[in-house]
Amino acid sequence: MSEDYLATGAESSRSDRLLAAELARGFDDFERARSLYQEILAAPQDAVERSQALEGLGHLEFRTGHAADAVRLLEEALAVVCERDSDRPALADALGRAYAALGELAPAIAIYERCLEHAEQNGDKLAVVPFASLLAYALADTANFARAEQVVARALALEADTVDLHARARIHWSQAKVQAERGNSEVFARHAHRALALLELTEDTTALAMAHRLVAYAELDRNRPEDALRHLEEGWPLLERGASALEHVQYRIDTARAYARLGREEDAAALALEATGQLGDLLPEDGGRAYTLVADVYAELGRPEQAQELYELAAEQQPEPVPRRGVRQARLAARRRRAPRPRLRLHEARARDAAGRCGEATGVAKAAGSGGCSSILLRAAP
Repeated sequence: MSEDYLATGAESSRSDRLLAAELARGFDDFERARSLYQEILAAPQDAVERSQALEGLGHLEFRTGHAADAVRLLEEALAVVCERDSDRPALADALGRAYAALGELAPAIAIYERCLEHAEQNGDKLAVVPFASLLAYALADTANFARAEQVVARALALEADTVDLHARARIHWSQAKVQAERGNSEVFARHAHRALALLELTEDTTALAMAHRLVAYAELDRNRPEDALRHLEEGWPLLERGASALEHVQYRIDTARAYARLGREEDAAALALEATGQLGDLLPEDGGRAYTLVADVYAELGRPEQAQELYELAAEQQPEPVPRRGVRQARLAARRRRAPRPRLRLHEARARDAAGRCGEATGVAKAAGSGGCSSILLRAAP
């Protein structure tokens, strides 16, 4: 048997493992995909193969909620072949999202700006739409709404010529996020529903599940908890099999918020308690946001002591405030308190007391991303 034959056979075997790993990842079989990628890295490989395996692992880490590991692996995947992020759109997409998930929006914005510029220079409309949408998400998270809307407008201008349903959904998702951050509830809801309608025409159940969650946020923002609960109940079975720990907690918290608005206090409290028990499994940057969301539920239920404790835990895990977002969240909370909700008005004074006694801890925790449209939605976008 010749050396050339052996070399060709070994190369084919590595290629087969890489293809099998990609397929496993595509079907959310994360354990098998991870094992195959690690096998490739453990065997002799050239720089391109190593880069592809590192990228695959990076996508896995991001998908399972480990943003810091995702950044490390994806950056290494670029470094081993001396490539730019704009040369590898799928990698750049995930890398920017991972940075955003860590609260590091500056590198996320820089990545998306480079990729958008590269796509426009090459006349690649298929790439312009997703990177314009991602850039708009990140800009909105920095409260740069004027520029975010300019970027979204560039994407919207291309929608009529865009056949890809995911790309069109991204356009409306980005517009929904910008309008949510601006506090424009009706426009937020309109674009959220449009994104959902487009994704319903695809077979991407994960993106569809997260679109249901986006719409649920929009309906809660409009004080329509019945509609919010319906979308959460439709979305969860689509996501449950491949959900990360963070996504599982978020769905339970959102459902608890809907129950609280509907006056189903026992159901809301039970789900909030379940979610609280799962928070210890999350990374600090995710746990801080989730603790704040659970605290919001307890405040709405008139349980100030539990709310205060969770706000303080959130502040410990998310110590750096983002004042503009904190102001927005305070305004939204005030607006919601003015709107009557079944069986909850008796608890409103106690809920305000909870927020007041939390003092700076509450402000810091909410500023760290308690709202429906923080970088959590950037991570979830299709």
